[in-house]
Amino acid sequence: MCVSISRRYSKICRTSRLNEASLIKLDIDAVNGVIHVIDRVMLPQARRNVGANDAKKMIEVAVTHGVSLYNRGHHAACARVYEQTARQLVKHGDDLMPPLAMQNLSSALAKTRHTQCATTNSWTLRRGLDNVYRNLRMADRR
Repeated sequence: MCVSISRRYSKICRTSRLNEASLIKLDIDAVNGVIHVIDRVMLPQARRNVGANDAKKMIEVAVTHGVSLYNRGHHAACARVYEQTARQLVKHGDDLMPPLAMQNLSSALAKTRHTQCATTNSWTLRRGLDNVYRNLRMADRR
């Protein structure tokens, strides 16, 4: 593959392909950046469900990042990290996820819609994520 998205290093080969699409032309200036022309429509891959192990990792990453933000006084950013993770878990959690924990997480998300306080939202979502994590760990031990 002889393609680089960076304008500085871009080049094209006769056989350059991106997935099943052939690259026709690179580096066309646009108002909001640079575009590249391909000969097919590209669709995003279907999202797979999030299993229990993936969910635990997602929560660990979110909490690590969220705690750092919160402790530096960025409560709204912390709440956004937790909210994004919670939404992904609710949307893509599979049948291996504890149903009660997922209901609690959905409830936590609903509660955050009723308050503008970033501190309250951070803690509400953190408790919801902690609940899911605790349930996943207990399920591992069985």
